[in-house]
Amino acid sequence: MTLSFTQSINHEGEYTVKRIYNWLPTQVDGRVRLFAWLSFITELVIIVTGGAVRLTGSGLGCPTWPLCTPESLVPTPEMGIHGVIEFSNRMMSGVVGIIAVIMVLLVLRMRRERRELWVLSLVLLIGVVAQAIVGGITVLTGLHPFIVGFHYTASLIMCCVAAALIIRAYAVPGPRESAVPRWFMITAHVTTFFVALTIAMGVLTTASGPHSGDLNAARTGFNAELFEHLHAWPAYATFGLTLFLAIASINVRGTTVHRWTLYLLAVEVLQIAVGLIQANTGLPEALVATHMLLAALLASAMTAVVLSLKKPVATAVPLPEASPAAVALAPQLELVETAPFQSGRGPFLRVRGASLCPLHVGSSERVDEERGGPHGKPRADPLERQLRHPKHAAAASCPTRRNGPLPAWDGAVSPSSAAA
Repeated sequence: MTLSFTQSINHEGEYTVKRIYNWLPTQVDGRVRLFAWLSFITELVIIVTGGAVRLTGSGLGCPTWPLCTPESLVPTPEMGIHGVIEFSNRMMSGVVGIIAVIMVLLVLRMRRERRELWVLSLVLLIGVVAQAIVGGITVLTGLHPFIVGFHYTASLIMCCVAAALIIRAYAVPGPRESAVPRWFMITAHVTTFFVALTIAMGVLTTASGPHSGDLNAARTGFNAELFEHLHAWPAYATFGLTLFLAIASINVRGTTVHRWTLYLLAVEVLQIAVGLIQANTGLPEALVATHMLLAALLASAMTAVVLSLKKPVATAVPLPEASPAAVALAPQLELVETAPFQSGRGPFLRVRGASLCPLHVGSSERVDEERGGPHGKPRADPLERQLRHPKHAAAASCPTRRNGPLPAWDGAVSPSSAAA
């Protein structure tokens, strides 16, 4: 009887694991994109909570690690608000870790087809563990300024990885080619260098100034005023280069390169404004925290710009069972990737000079009228519903069930033009 009971439990466990595995997506869907965004948002939040620890002097609110005190995992009443702030930051690391684990699981079944998503999600998970260890070393060394600076820099890198995960989750898989001229690409990479230099100088400036995280924490001993200038000069160079890129990208307006360059420019304007105000008002804590957050957004936006420098390689789109109307339209189609902030799920097929047409990827995502809608009525094609609205009258030339089957794309290639 005991053996039979054990076998029953094992069978139920295997069945549960199999059900969970089968539930995991085999291609990018809303769940993958949701947790990619959650990964990015939580990485930003932990930068803010880490900044709060330092700016409130709570860096040693929990004087030991991994416990809060030698006798307690959590802060005691005697430790006051500083213990609560430091422990809350440690708990936020747990939230980031849970989301990272879920992200890895969500891309598990597509790890061969979307290897970049698998690698990025693993980097995030490993980074969470590494950051926890670095955080412990930071506490055990009494908030050594260089280790604190490295801890913050590593958090910025994690934000960039999470931003890359979002971009790739919205991108079309397959080979890619340059989307911009060579001089534009070189300028973008030079801008990336100055962004990194600006952030590095900013970290050293912070390590030499106030807000050490604890009254007894050591500082670098460097001249903080000198480092303020060393931080400002590459920042202005970054702004000038980005402004040049924004103007140059007008020739490709509407593309992901143009949009991300404008986002990058907007972040830099805010960052420079906040930096100048805080430097002339005695470094108030709220502005310093904002400056730290904007630095993370700056690095993330620069990552997005670099990733948008390439586009899917132009190849043909197979048009199975295409009607004469769809075949005639095919040579005019081009593929358009969807940016994370752009409406619609994409990717899209666009008739040159017309509106965007959703591209239904694979047979599993096509509208199947046989499945039916509510009350047994046929399910309407979302694109046809869209075209009925006057706002989308210009998209009447999109391939729909009215003028032929929707073009199919199996995900193995990245089309930008189609041929019958």
